[in-house]
Amino acid sequence: MPGTKRFSLWTKEKPGGERELRTSSKVFLSVLPFLLAALLFPALVTFEKIDGGSEIIEVLAYVIIVLVITMSLVTLVISLIDYLRSLE
Repeated sequence: MPGTKRFSLWTKEKPGGERELRTSSKVFLSVLPFLLAALLFPALVTFEKIDGGSEIIEVLAYVIIVLVITMSLVTLVISLIDYLRSLE
C-alpha cells in the first residue's frame, strides 16, 4: 500500500527510497565474530584437555559447517522474498 511505512529492525530507508543498515546493526554485525570467537576459544581449549576432545572438536566443526550452510540458505530465501515483495 502506498504511503505505508514498514519498520525494519535492521535497515532504515533513506531519502530517495534507498535502504541502508542501521548503525546498531552495523555495530552488532561487526562485533559478532569477535564475540563468537571469544566464547568459542575457551570451550575449545577445555575440550582439548579432556579424553576424546579431538572428536568433540571435530563434531563441533561439522555442526558449525551445517549452521553456516543453513543460515546462508535462510538468508537467500529471505532475500528472495524481500525481492519478490519489492516487485509488487
